Amino acid sequence: MLQKDLLLQDLQQKSTESERQLQLQLQTLQRHTQQLGQVEALNACIDDLKAKNDELEEEKTKMKQELQQLRRQHILLSRENTKLKEAAEEAETDKTTLTSQLQQQQQAAAAAAAAAAAAAAAAAEEKKELQQQLKETQQQMEEQQKEQHNIRKQLEMLQQQQQQQQQQQQQQQQVDDERHTPAAAAAAAAADSASPAADAAADVSIDSEAAAAATTAAAATAAAAAAAADNAGMECTESKPPQEGQSDPAVAASAAEQQQQEQQQQQEEQQQQQEEQQQQQEEQQQQQEQQQQQEQQQQPDDDSGEQQEMFDSGASDAEDAEAAARSSSKSSSSSSSSSSSSSSKRSSKKRGRDKLKERGSGTKKRKVKKTQDNENASGDSDVEQQQQQQEQQEQQQQQEQQEQQQQQQEQQEQQQQEQQQQQEQQEHGSQQDEDVKGLQQQSEEQQQQQQQQDHPEQQQQQQEQRKEGR
Repeated sequence: MLQKDLLLQDLQQKSTESERQLQLQLQTLQRHTQQLGQVEALNACIDDLKAKNDELEEEKTKMKQELQQLRRQHILLSRENTKLKEAAEEAETDKTTLTSQLQQQQQAAAAAAAAAAAAAAAAAEEKKELQQQLKETQQQMEEQQKEQHNIRKQLEMLQQQQQQQQQQQQQQQQVDDERHTPAAAAAAAAADSASPAADAAADVSIDSEAAAAATTAAAATAAAAAAAADNAGMECTESKPPQEGQSDPAVAASAAEQQQQEQQQQQEEQQQQQEEQQQQQEEQQQQQEQQQQQEQQQQPDDDSGEQQEMFDSGASDAEDAEAAARSSSKSSSSSSSSSSSSSSKRSSKKRGRDKLKERGSGTKKRKVKKTQDNENASGDSDVEQQQQQQEQQEQQQQQEQQEQQQQQQEQQEQQQQEQQQQQEQQEHGSQQDEDVKGLQQQSEEQQQQQQQQDHPEQQQQQQEQRKEGR
């Protein structure tokens, strides 16, 4: 055993030594490979240097050829100088004719400068007018933003009131569910004995629903007022750019017509959206009223005393809802427009007719319900479904409110874009000033050219000096 252990130890030592040797050999091989890569890179650099040397030699030969060409050109230029001297002598004879032409051109340049000065003065006046218009538009925009802020506050107040009313309704439903004890025989007897009290309670609940509908109508009128304020802002900002383009009356008239058409289209689209929203709200309210009536029909009336308590609580809730509706209508009447008031009146008339129909149908349904005792078992599941439907409707209303806020933000962005367009038009006026300056510079350059034509000899001397310097 000891010998085996010794042999194993020797073998392990030998294996470790062999591994070390192999690692050393690997390291040496890696070094050799790195050195070979470096040698190859050096060879490539040497080849590149040789190629660059060849290119430099070719460039040297080209430079020599170019120098020879320049010498030949110098000889040709000297010959041309002699010809220019002869032409200068001929130009002296033509001085008399040129002086008369110069005087005429100077007079024309003076007239052009006067016209340019008048144009510059007119442009400066237009600038002042445009700046004043911009200030007025900015003030109007600030006022409109303040009005929008106030309207948003009113909308938030109305939303809070709606939420409070919904919470109260939910609490009432919870209380009704707790009092609900499904007993088929006792429920039928109690329903037969207490049908008139149930009818009175249903009428009171319908009145509370009418108050809630009035609050939603007030919220719709406030939203319509906000949209009308945004439209007014768009009209006041878009009605001023046509005045800035008075220099081109035809273009300004066409632009004004286009803007008016666009404004009309936007107003029509907004009105359609408002009408659709009102229709959706009316449908949702009708669904809520129907659901509440079904819940009242499904809930059995246990005792006449409990029905009287429900009647009293419903009356108090109806009074609270009417007070909230009156306060909300007062707050919204200050900001609502004529269109929103007419639409709210029509919707209120429709709701009154629907309520009368629903009352008649409710009494018929109550009479039929007395004979349907077997449906009380499925009443709880129907109540849960109705609650889910109400939650879905509330979510839809919140989404619609968010969409309205997004539309308001888009309108504000459009107003900002119109302000940028006005600034660009001001920059266009500054470009006109620059054009006037360019005309003045052109007239000065023409005068300088005429002066140079009067003194051709000086030009020839300057050209000769330049050639000698080369």
